[in-house]
Amino acid sequence: MNILRESGIFPQIRTIGIGLTSLCNLNCPHCYTRKMSENSFSLLDMQAVLKAFPNLECVNFGTGESILNKDFKDIVDLFYSQGIKLAITSNGLSINSMAEETLKKFEDVDISLDFPTADKHDKWRNEKGLFEKAMLAITRCRQHEINISIASVLMSNNCSDIVGFKKILDQYDINLRINLYKSVNTDRYIPTYDQFWEAISGISQEFEVVSCSEPILSLVYDDVVGGSRCGSSARIHPDGSVSSCVYVKDDKTMDDFNARKKVVLDYCRTCPYLEKCVGGCYGRRVVEDRAGLPDTYCPYYNNKSLPDIKLKKMRGGKDLIHSNYLCTIILR
Repeated sequence: MNILRESGIFPQIRTIGIGLTSLCNLNCPHCYTRKMSENSFSLLDMQAVLKAFPNLECVNFGTGESILNKDFKDIVDLFYSQGIKLAITSNGLSINSMAEETLKKFEDVDISLDFPTADKHDKWRNEKGLFEKAMLAITRCRQHEINISIASVLMSNNCSDIVGFKKILDQYDINLRINLYKSVNTDRYIPTYDQFWEAISGISQEFEVVSCSEPILSLVYDDVVGGSRCGSSARIHPDGSVSSCVYVKDDKTMDDFNARKKVVLDYCRTCPYLEKCVGGCYGRRVVEDRAGLPDTYCPYYNNKSLPDIKLKKMRGGKDLIHSNYLCTIILR
């Protein structure tokens, strides 16, 4: 696949996420990649990426399990040789399988967990022992002093379990990164309005914020500015397409997406949080087929009072590759 031909040159982009492969050892019910065709990039493709993104500083490997790409080691070596900071998101397989010299080239590692207990996580992902393998991956990264986060998707079925991750964070001295579920394939796991804000209330009581770029949380957290982060970064999907948001692939160009996410909705014009929230997560609005409406979790749009919640900022937290290139919240 010719990324250069399909996408052009992006000198303004410094952080990208790359789906090196759509292959995975699991088939999780909520995964946005479940219906992707099987594709993997070659080392030659990644050389084209370096030309297409000449000012690249950070790369995160995600989508499938990266170790299942046959050129994985050589691709890591390629980016590392250019002084590019590397991160990876994995269910544990890639971390536990790669050679030590390869693992040590990563600055950030995210281990995906949906529940903070083995019985619930393994049952949800339909593989016994998966939680234990994830803990082994975390332990291995800790031995090399790599920045580690648990990556979890906030869904309707785990909203009340999120606070349970605090015990693991304290045990391993790591972070928790939460993405809000996007209904790319099914709306079955979308948290309700009440579930979402109840989860955020629990988070406010148990955690401190390392970084937050989820626009709707600008209503309860002071450091979120400028609306959706997607657009300041890029996502390269395993089929070779490039988009501003990992969940949105049907935009004609990245410029179209980036322009539309800044459009002020009529409903939002008088909102005191307009400049911070800008209508909420634009990618979520597109996926839910409501791009012309405010974020589904907006209290004003839902005729609710502003939740009595205040997220607390952690002092002295490290800047992470995932911190600002997509709509997410990182906690400790």
